[in-house]
Amino acid sequence: MNNSDGILPNYFPEFINKAIVITNSRVLNILFKLFKAIAPKNTLSKIELVKDPKDLQKFVDEDQLIGYYGGTLVDEDGDPKFSSKINYPSKIPKSYYMAPKFADYELNSEYTKVEIGRGQEISIAVEVDTIGFSIIWFVLSKDGELEIGINFKAESGEVETVQPLAEVHCHICPESGSKICNKVGTYMVVIKNNAVLKNKRVAYNVDVLKEDGQDVI
Repeated sequence: MNNSDGILPNYFPEFINKAIVITNSRVLNILFKLFKAIAPKNTLSKIELVKDPKDLQKFVDEDQLIGYYGGTLVDEDGDPKFSSKINYPSKIPKSYYMAPKFADYELNSEYTKVEIGRGQEISIAVEVDTIGFSIIWFVLSKDGELEIGINFKAESGEVETVQPLAEVHCHICPESGSKICNKVGTYMVVIKNNAVLKNKRVAYNVDVLKEDGQDVI
C-alpha cells in the first residue's frame, strides 16, 4: 500500500489544491476511511471533511462564501444560495423525458410487432452459415421491461445458452445489441415478458451482419 504514494501520482497526476466535502453521512465517512488506506498522503492532505457548512469559513474568505453557507456573497436579488451562478441538483421535469414513441415503430414495416403474454417468451430463429458473423437485434417495449437472451440449437435438438436472459428497460430506451457467432447453425434470440400480471406489446428487428458490416438477411 505504501507504494501508492509514488505510483498513483505518476500515472494520475493531480492538479487540485483543496477538496472540501460537506457531509454528515456515516456511510461516506466509512468509505473515506477505506479510501485513506490506499490514497497517497499528499492527496489526503488536500481533503477536508466538514460536518457543519458554517465551518467553511475556515477555508474560504467571508466575501467569497455564499450566504447560505455563512458568508456574505449573495445574488443581486439577495438570494443567499447565489442561484444565478450556481446550479443546484433538482428533479428533472417529466416534460424533458425522452421515452421512445412505440407508435413510430408500429408503422415501420422493418419491425415485427407482437404481444407477449404474461410470463411468456418468444424465440426468433436465425440461421448463421459463417463463423464470425454477428447476430444483431433491436427491441422496444410499450408496456415495461423485458428479458433478452440468446441460445444455440444443435442439430440434435440440444439447446445451449450463448447469452443468458438479462433484464433490459427497453420501454425507456430501445435495446440494441450484437453477438459474434463462433458456430455455424441455428441461433434463437429469446425475448421474455417477465411480468406476472400483464401482457406486453413489443416491436423488434433481428438480423445477421457479415464481418464487413453488410446485412445477410
